[in-house]
Amino acid sequence: MRYTITSDFVMSLRKDHTTAANKIGTLDQGKTAKGDELWVAAQTTSLAKAGDKWLHVKEMDGQPVDGWMAVIHLGKIYCTLTDSGVAPPPPTDSVKRIIKAMITYETESGVTLTKEVFPEGN
Repeated sequence: MRYTITSDFVMSLRKDHTTAANKIGTLDQGKTAKGDELWVAAQTTSLAKAGDKWLHVKEMDGQPVDGWMAVIHLGKIYCTLTDSGVAPPPPTDSVKRIIKAMITYETESGVTLTKEVFPEGN
């Protein structure tokens, strides 16, 4: 996974990236969790400060989980975040097969044309 956090405190795992969401687990101080997505608060609200960060946690202390954990909440840093910089591969089941595509292009003379393109083998 792309992100790893090491907790500086006992941290709460929640159903969503807000302290209003139900707590579904805890991570002890000094333990690690891994995640795939980092959420950053765009604006300040009563429950978040602009720039707060939450990690979508998929593994906690070596066990599979699915929840959110604050990296920075209300401006306070709760853990050390490490970014491997390696994005996960795209899902393989999202595109079954391309049957045809429409391409629109402009010729040198300024004429706009549309063409159907079929992959080889169809």
